[in-house]
This record gives sequence, structure tokens and C-alpha cells, in this order.
Amino acid sequence: MPGSDQERRSEQQAGLDQQAGLDQQAGLDQQAGLDQQAGLDQLGRRMIITGASAGIGLGAAAALAARGAEVVLAVRNPERGRVAAERIRATVPDARLELADLDLAELASVRRFAGDQLSRGPVHVLINNAGISMLPKRTITADGFELQAATNVLGHFVLTALLMPALHAAGDARVVSVSSLAARALPSVDYHFNERGWYQPGIAYAQSKLACGIFALELDRRLQVAGHRVISLLTHPGWAATELFAHQTDPINRAINFFTGALATPADQGADCEVYAATAPELTGGEYIGPRWVSRGEPWIIRPRALMADPQVGSRWWQAAEQRTGVKFDLQV
Repeated sequence: MPGSDQERRSEQQAGLDQQAGLDQQAGLDQQAGLDQQAGLDQLGRRMIITGASAGIGLGAAAALAARGAEVVLAVRNPERGRVAAERIRATVPDARLELADLDLAELASVRRFAGDQLSRGPVHVLINNAGISMLPKRTITADGFELQAATNVLGHFVLTALLMPALHAAGDARVVSVSSLAARALPSVDYHFNERGWYQPGIAYAQSKLACGIFALELDRRLQVAGHRVISLLTHPGWAATELFAHQTDPINRAINFFTGALATPADQGADCEVYAATAPELTGGEYIGPRWVSRGEPWIIRPRALMADPQVGSRWWQAAEQRTGVKFDLQV
């Protein structure tokens, strides 16, 4: 007898997921080949990428491994992390990879991860890439944070603070944060991190990504004042085909998924801005890097929104983040 509608939908989704994996693997193969041609210019550099099991994080991990970096895949799901590592090694057989568990929505997990990484020596690049999007209902974590804000920015804020000794030990180190085109339209900053008032999924996501930008630019200002050699950079991937909306089942977001898959830049190419920020020697800190043609194109230094770059906004947001997380940065050289 024919299967149920649910079974047919599950089989169809499994087929789509498998095809998406094959498509990204082909992209990884091509991109890694180009990066290997660029040479092993990242040998001896240790890089941590959060959310490296799929999408842009996986693309960045493959590209940087192809250039000789030791890459730590910081992932919430260990099995998906193992699959990601296998996919990278299929393209870069001698890739130097480390798998590590990290749930950015859980401060205890962030602290465990940071403590383990501090014991392993200097960190040359931290790419705060992980993100979730469009949760239909406000979800509060065990630490009391709204889940999108926790994963996308507050967890990264705490992680960066805890890893500062390892970044400082590397000397010429970088912190790369990831914003989004979604942050462009917001008229104001939510200093309460999506925890108060009316909840709308898209606005909550956009606020978390605006906060990523404010964090990155304020961090660089503070690093410069302290005389650090560590620099902070900000990127956005343009319109890239990622899994951010993959958990959505309502008709509107299913349509977004369809058109994103059909028209957006492949995830491995969406990683180009992260890779450029992590490696380009001409960058000095505080740059915002996105696709040249807004949604696609080669990495380009762009101008951040005035709201995102305002030092007064940055200072107020920083104080709110420190108060909310209970974590302060030690930026003394």
C-alpha cells in the first residue's frame, strides 16, 4: 500500500537534503582546489570556526584547511561534525582538523569549550559563524536568554572574552564576526536581546545580527585603545544558500527555502568573505566585508550602517551584554 503523506514528505525531504549535500560537496571540491592553488599560506595558524558542520562554516573550514590551517570545527551536533570532517578530507586529504563540542546557547558549554581550547595553545583566528534563524516562538534557554540572541551573539560574546588569552598569545590574531543583510532595515537597537515585548521571528533574527555587527566594531575599537595586535573584523555573506531556515515548515518560509536554493550564492562561495577576513594581510581591523554587489560577488570592504558603527551605541550595547552575561573582557596587554 502507498505510504502516508508524512512518509512521502519525509522521503522527499531526505532526497532534497541528500542533493543539497552533494551540491555543496561539489562546491567544496572546486573551492578547495582554488585555495590549494593559492598555496599553503596559513600553515602554522590555528583557527576556530563555530557552526562549521554545514553551510558557510563548512565552506570556510574547507577553504582554510586547504591553505594549511589547523581548523577546529566547533559544532553542537558531534555526528554532523564528523560528517563535515569527512567531507573536508574527501577534498583535502591532509586537512588538519579537530572536532569539538560547543553549544553557544549554553554558557556552561561555552566555558568548557573555551577552557579546553586555552589548554591547547594560541588561537590565530576565531570565526564567530554559528547562527540560527526565524524561531517561530520565543524560546528561552536554561541561562534565561532568548535562543536566537544566545546562539548568534551572546554566546559568541562570552566565547571571545574567554579566548582572549589564546588570541593574545598568538600575537597577530583575528576575530571574525558575521552579520546579515537582514540587519539593514532595523531602525533601532534592542538592548534587551529579544527578551522583552512583542516577539516576531524575523525581527528577532535581524536584531541578533545587528548586535553581531555592533559587537565586532566595538570590540575592534576597544582592542585598538588597549594597544592589542588582535583585530576584530565583520563580514556578511550576501544572499547565500545555507540551512538557517531549514527547520521552517510554514508555506512562506518553505517558499523562501526554495528560492534561496535556486537563486542564492552556493554556501561555499558565501564563505569567501569569511575566508578573506581571516587571511587577507592588508586588513588592519574594523573593516566590514561583504559581497561587492550586495548579495553576491567577490569580497569587498563596505560601509557599515551608521547605527551599527556608532561608538555610543557600541558602548551602551557592550555594557548591556556584560551585565546580561556576567562576563567582562580583560583587554590588558
